[in-house]
Amino acid sequence: MIGWIRCAMTTCAALALVACETTGGVVGSKECGAGFVDDASAASGKSLKKFENNFRCAGPELVGAADAFAAKAPSGELRLAFRRLFLEGERNAVLNYQRVAMVAMAQGQWSLAERALDRALGRIEAIYANNEQAEKARSVFSAEEVKDFKGEPYERSMAYYYRGLLYASKGDYQNARAMFLQADYQDTLSDSERFAGDFGIMPMLAAWASACDGNDNLAKDYMQRGIQADASLSEFDAGKPLLLIYESGRAPYKFNTGKYGEALKWMPHAQPDGVPTDAVCVQPAPEKTGVQAGSDAALSQKKGAAKPRPLAKAPDAPTAVAAAPLCVPRLFKAGDVGFQAMTRGGRAVDTVLKGKASFKEGAQTVADVSQTVATVALMSSLQNNNRDMANLGLAGLFIGLAAQVAEQNAQAKADIREWEQLPKALWVGQLAGKTQDTTLRMGGQSLQRLGDDLNAQCKVFWGREVSPAKNFYEAGPVAPSLDKRDEAFRAELIELLS
Repeated sequence: MIGWIRCAMTTCAALALVACETTGGVVGSKECGAGFVDDASAASGKSLKKFENNFRCAGPELVGAADAFAAKAPSGELRLAFRRLFLEGERNAVLNYQRVAMVAMAQGQWSLAERALDRALGRIEAIYANNEQAEKARSVFSAEEVKDFKGEPYERSMAYYYRGLLYASKGDYQNARAMFLQADYQDTLSDSERFAGDFGIMPMLAAWASACDGNDNLAKDYMQRGIQADASLSEFDAGKPLLLIYESGRAPYKFNTGKYGEALKWMPHAQPDGVPTDAVCVQPAPEKTGVQAGSDAALSQKKGAAKPRPLAKAPDAPTAVAAAPLCVPRLFKAGDVGFQAMTRGGRAVDTVLKGKASFKEGAQTVADVSQTVATVALMSSLQNNNRDMANLGLAGLFIGLAAQVAEQNAQAKADIREWEQLPKALWVGQLAGKTQDTTLRMGGQSLQRLGDDLNAQCKVFWGREVSPAKNFYEAGPVAPSLDKRDEAFRAELIELLS
């Protein structure tokens, strides 16, 4: 009798060991770690060092194909982004397309940035659009244990924000407005909850795009919505055509905590915001006049001379005279991405994804109780040579083991993949005039004009304190994907560089 019990208990122990080994996150995992050495100086334009890869499950054929694909990118930083996009496949497609777009924008590759963002947003729309089909898809998506990256509300919001800026840079103000309104909507929506919108800069930008499109009524309505979310936006004038946006700092980073790593939290980066304090001046577009710029006549007029010399050209052939520079005395803080990351509807978020932790705690309780019952029953059977008590004890052991395996297989660890390139604060300035400049200086920073349309009704100048390429180097280990659907995904990537 005692020997039989000991044998059964030994079998249980061996079974438990097998369960432990197969639920440790290694066996059967589709994520493969990768260690690599990079050169952060590449962000400042210096040459890249040779990357050393030790992919554990990406074979040389996949790595070679990724290198061949990435070689078509126009810069070293973009080659890194394209290589990661190819290797990580569909599961991280949204995140890697966003990374590509940010580096492309910083390097003036407008068309590439547009295509990358469109591919990311298409995948986001499948889950987070404002329609019944997306709502049904969202219910399934929320229940998945391993999900494709779609981002937290603030990350999705910023993807639409950047696409709106690019639409505006091409003079497509209606689509720009639609993107800014989608950015406002995405800030209200998580996997299974809805919140009040409070990202006031998004409806404010929708107001500006509406004014650029000649729709003053819509501009007024959206401006009121923005001010309701953030009263400090009341100083913004949607009617001014030159928009200056400066992005400072870095959005807080994600980490997981809790007994099972199930709680998702955010932590601000240590460095303070780079608050823009310098004035920004632009040279306005030359004014049309009947006096040639730089001629004696122009100089005599500026000096207040009574009568200029006769013009060499006919009076009806105006030429350009440079006007005095226009200056923005300061930029004001119009959006706080860090605040949006750590709040929902303006309320601070403690943790996200607590639901799985509750389930795991319940499973552990079942395991503990079952094992306690089993121990008592087995001890009683040994003392009284009672076979029924032994059977009860063994049943308890198996129930406890099953609950423990279920608890270990719950996969409750929070997803801490993140769009590490996002800024913390968005600063805005405005000008009423027009300019042909492509770059504006602001102290030690520069703001570049988005797009190539010199004749656009409204223009956007955009700059960042921290290079998107520099942040990309902190994206973490590459996780090559071997999913069956990645074959089709990689086959379609060639269109991105066409």
